[in-house]
Amino acid sequence: KLLTNFLHLLNENNFGVGVGCIADGIIKTWKLNPEQLGEDLEIVRNSGINEAYVYSLKGLDKNYSDIIKEFTK
Repeated sequence: KLLTNFLHLLNENNFGVGVGCIADGIIKTWKLNPEQLGEDLEIVRNSGINEAYVYSLKGLDKNYSDIIKEFTK
């Protein structure tokens, strides 16, 4: 609930949200799998945020692309 309230506050001030990294980086445990990305994007959508940023697009494949497409309709 706290996260949702915080995201609503950001949305009122025209902010976007970075939802995570989808490729291996320095710290490999930070990489989101497609299901985790979908969960994060669902939270963002339910909070009314209009923009979400996904980092390290070198990891973008069909699985991630399909998840992202669900949230860009």
